[in-house]
Amino acid sequence: MQREEQLIIIGNGFDLNNGLNSSFKDFFEWVNTGLDETSQRVWNSNFWNEVFQVVKLSDPTWFDVEKQIGGVIKYLQQEFAREEYLKPTFKDDFGHVKSGLFRHIIEKSEKIYFSAEYDTNLTLNQSILHLIATNANFIGDVRRLPTSVDEIMKSLFSQLTYLEKLLNMYLLQEIDKNPEYSKITQQKIFTLSKLAIDKSDYRVKVLSFNYTPIKFDPDTHTLPIIVKNVHGELTPAVRGDSNIILGIDQSLLFSDGNVQFSIVEFTKTYRTLFLQKHVTVTESSFINKHIKVVKFYGHSLGSADYSYFQSIFDELDIYNREVYLFFYYSNYDEVDRGPEQYERVYQLMSDYGMSMQNVSQGKNLLHKMQLENRISITPLT
Repeated sequence: MQREEQLIIIGNGFDLNNGLNSSFKDFFEWVNTGLDETSQRVWNSNFWNEVFQVVKLSDPTWFDVEKQIGGVIKYLQQEFAREEYLKPTFKDDFGHVKSGLFRHIIEKSEKIYFSAEYDTNLTLNQSILHLIATNANFIGDVRRLPTSVDEIMKSLFSQLTYLEKLLNMYLLQEIDKNPEYSKITQQKIFTLSKLAIDKSDYRVKVLSFNYTPIKFDPDTHTLPIIVKNVHGELTPAVRGDSNIILGIDQSLLFSDGNVQFSIVEFTKTYRTLFLQKHVTVTESSFINKHIKVVKFYGHSLGSADYSYFQSIFDELDIYNREVYLFFYYSNYDEVDRGPEQYERVYQLMSDYGMSMQNVSQGKNLLHKMQLENRISITPLT
């Protein structure tokens, strides 16, 4: 008989609570002071660094990296869908290719930038074209200006992967500074696995939205604990590359299917395909109907990962089946995070309810789970 399972879903709050300086605030402090001269020069001219510098002026959540990436991509897919960008390329008297498209971007960005209505503090959207038009990675060689939207998006994607490499480097250094990190994370997972469980033989699965590895000694626990890093795992520094993913949720794309492939490449769904290279037909699904308990800890439940939660809830059929949801949180900085957690859980369940095919069931999903004592929000001490 197949053993029942519990799924533990963790986010960056898990690492923060375990003493790792893994927030993007910490990362940006390091990236401005801890890079060598060459890396600092490359980062200073990076489009995404310039985006964060603009957003920082007006948005207190500027360090929410994936939110800012999503905002840029959402704007660009709307902007670049306009017919005005379908301009031909041409050559100058020396035979060098010049881009009618990019020159159009420059001209349009200047009109916005120098208009009386322009206000850097007002919105990022007003600045995006200007940041592209002035980015050193595009205008460093006037003979090789981008000649298509696809070229522009591929460059923005390449610059995003550089950000990922820096983040990979930073987190590896932070783990090296914290020799107890591995032991602490194992113990915290073990503690979470014991909460609200009426028996001890649940098989434990961990779905981590972090990049940090969690390794278990097979002799440590009576039951194996299976860990899956959704968006990749840190790559050893000696390799010099990165398998971690920063991206957007697929729900941000146009719903009519009229989306350029170079924009699809920014979605987490597309990029995680490259992390699944060794799947065989004999492997059982990580998310399956044997899961009876789902525990969340340290995840913001934000829109960037909503598609994953929707897929999990769909597969588990949480409306009809006896599936229990436990949302755990920890207070930090001497602030009660309870109200914030309640709001996030309510928003997640409401969004999921609206996605259900049965509209009436979607509307009363949260009410039903409360009546059946199948949902709980609890502080973790």
